[in-house]
Amino acid sequence: MEKTVDQYVKAMNFVSRFAMAHKTWNNYVIHQHVYGDIRKRFGLRSQMTVSAIRDVTARYNGQLKKNRTHATPVTFKRKAMRLNYPRDYGFKPNDTVSINTIHGRMGVSYKCGTYQRALLDSDDWKVKSSVLTIRKDGVILLYVVVEKEIPPTSFLNKDGVVGVDVGMNFVAVTTDTTDTSRFYGGGTVKYKRWLFQKHRTEGQSKGTRSAKRFLHRIRRRERRFVTDQNHCIAKDIVTKALQRFNSPIIAMEDLKGIRQQKYIGKTHRTRLNTWAFYQLQQFIEYKAVERGILVVYVDPKYTSQTCPKCGHVEKGNRNRKLHQFKCKACTYTSNDDRVASMIIRDRGVVPRYIRGTRGTCQVPSCNAS
Repeated sequence: MEKTVDQYVKAMNFVSRFAMAHKTWNNYVIHQHVYGDIRKRFGLRSQMTVSAIRDVTARYNGQLKKNRTHATPVTFKRKAMRLNYPRDYGFKPNDTVSINTIHGRMGVSYKCGTYQRALLDSDDWKVKSSVLTIRKDGVILLYVVVEKEIPPTSFLNKDGVVGVDVGMNFVAVTTDTTDTSRFYGGGTVKYKRWLFQKHRTEGQSKGTRSAKRFLHRIRRRERRFVTDQNHCIAKDIVTKALQRFNSPIIAMEDLKGIRQQKYIGKTHRTRLNTWAFYQLQQFIEYKAVERGILVVYVDPKYTSQTCPKCGHVEKGNRNRKLHQFKCKACTYTSNDDRVASMIIRDRGVVPRYIRGTRGTCQVPSCNAS
């Protein structure tokens, strides 16, 4: 199995060099030129060869969308291989998984948690592709994707809206139709990020072997911490929405392109680039859609400057240092993040503010412009 993964990684690097040399990122074009060579050089099976080419083209096309270019080919170092279900792997009785290798099929016993086993045994969830990873300590991990068909819903017969404002001071602030708000503090996350940044700076400045070993140990710890926090917050938001309403709508801001700001300081740029707002929104979205909750994304302009009572919009309404909102017209006062969640909530049912929906069969009168 380890030899198969090594050959798979070598094949991806071969495809990466070909793509960079010919300046082409089209999957079909690359497939026509390198498929036969990969089969002969690395001995991969047909589906493995196709997956290796797709992984490389997906990496390059993803970087092009982010306006990133490279003068040298992208190098793949991680011992990981994509497996296509059911051609490359399949589950057998007695906790055994059959995995395709360059020397044929082999059966391997596996262990998984109770929650994961319920998903694999369920008829509602369908097993899709997976990624097989071999760690340096020899442990083999199989990341399996499962998919479930969700019946479509619409804007009709909804009895409540929950506006979710994601931020840096508060990870999330929610306000529903009854003006009930809930704050999810971000102090612990900010402190942990500062602590990890401090450790990285000190380790990189020393440059010793022990410092490098320390950096290697903590390199993914921050990511795992933030991911766990986002999972817990997203689960609580969705659970609270279902407790208060039978058929709610969850509204969030469409923050696409927020990191492409100009003329911002180094400190703020670092905080902005490490802000995991998109991950939190994705967690909220899939947990909500799974439970039949409609998710909408609205225009984020002036959400923290608009008064939820009288609708007056002015930059001076918001005091960033005190995190306070005070309307210059009607003197309504509240927390600025809470006000933003109220505006997001109100825009969640106004068609001209809606930019996208998830888990919905849209009503013609509610299409976003």
